[in-house]
Amino acid sequence: MLKAKHIPIEEDNGNIFQANTELILGLPGSANKIILSFFQEKDLEMDLENISFEYEKFDSVVNTMKGIARYQTFGFVVGILLGEKLRLANNAKWVLEKRYGYNPYFEPHLYSQDDKIKYDPWYWAVRTLMSRVKFNFGEALKEILTISKQASS
Repeated sequence: MLKAKHIPIEEDNGNIFQANTELILGLPGSANKIILSFFQEKDLEMDLENISFEYEKFDSVVNTMKGIARYQTFGFVVGILLGEKLRLANNAKWVLEKRYGYNPYFEPHLYSQDDKIKYDPWYWAVRTLMSRVKFNFGEALKEILTISKQASS
């Protein structure tokens, strides 16, 4: 235990941030890698430059599961996709916030260039993946962009 320099206790099996620590530490550079790898694995097409893709095909893949299983499986990539769309729309930047527990981890968020506005794509990923019977990326994106415009005005 002392050699590892951390307490070997799993904090939360549902924590998508602990499970993806290496990718998170690579943000913003790893965002495209995360997105591209998911889309290639699921055999979906994507224009990486504009983060554009067919929402209906993406939704059909995500809707193969429900509730917590859907969140644990797709929550990370949905959060990154919503985050990248927010980043492009609001000229925002990724910032890693350290969270403390038995095993500290980083939670990525977006901030405006002047650091006055915080955007939280993870709230929307959880909300849309767990509370709706059918996930709809287009609707989730529309909601989060509308709220982000209100926050920045």
